[in-house]
Amino acid sequence: MTATVVSTADYAKKIAEDIPALIGGKSMTAQCPKDVVWNELAKRNQAGEIDGDESMLLYMADAIFGAENGQEVRRMLDDAGNHEVSFTSLGGVIGYLVEKWGPEAQKHFEQLQAGQGKNRAARRMAAKKTATKTAAAKKTAARKKPVPRAAT
Repeated sequence: MTATVVSTADYAKKIAEDIPALIGGKSMTAQCPKDVVWNELAKRNQAGEIDGDESMLLYMADAIFGAENGQEVRRMLDDAGNHEVSFTSLGGVIGYLVEKWGPEAQKHFEQLQAGQGKNRAARRMAAKKTATKTAAAKKTAARKKPVPRAAT
């Protein structure tokens, strides 16, 4: 018997399509962050670890453009001669991307909450539990006989 190999690639799914972007004249690919990044962002925000817009913007730039391009964006921000890349312009680009990806991201998180993001084995197990509960409820209902009422 051969062993079954399960892989994260079997379950991986991009939330939304990549979008080409120009940051400071450099061509980059904006990738919708995966769910774990959005979750981490929310946790850091709730814990007060994101100091205003600057930290959040830099965190999102790394998540969207990748670590290497994120460092390049930081260098552009620090370059006093580069007036094209500022927190305002970068915020505008990231805001546009988040808005563009919004419907797909919302759908993704709704599916996760509904249990559709679980792996196949987990969905099967949940379906079996529901079927078992339904069958048990039917047996219990069938055993109960109506109690005759006394005539008054």
